[in-house]
Amino acid sequence: MRRGKEGPVALAYASRIFSGTGTGTIGARRAKTLVCLGMILLAFICLQVMDTLTTLLFLHNGVAEANPLIRGALAGSAHPGIALALAKTVAIALATFAWRSGRTGLLRKVNLLFALCVVWNLLATLVGSATAAG
Repeated sequence: MRRGKEGPVALAYASRIFSGTGTGTIGARRAKTLVCLGMILLAFICLQVMDTLTTLLFLHNGVAEANPLIRGALAGSAHPGIALALAKTVAIALATFAWRSGRTGLLRKVNLLFALCVVWNLLATLVGSATAAG
């Protein structure tokens, strides 16, 4: 059985790997870039979850969906959560493809769009609940 590297040799090997000077390593700058790119995709996924929750909230308060594609999916589904989950799964798959192909500028713009959608959903919920109460 082969033993792993131990002691100062292991420390030198590890420092070479994490400094980006070893064979087969990506380097500190590249690793930081990959983490930032991953955060863009994570932000997209979080915005999709928030959009789904706020959409369900305003639907519960009697506000109609404005997006014709989602409205059609909601009309053809027995439960709105299932239709939204399907639409969000497709959106996350497309965003993952964009992320893997390096289209981070596109993802940043779409993240801004969905952040505005979440704010819009919250405002529609407030207006819908105010008109239902009054």
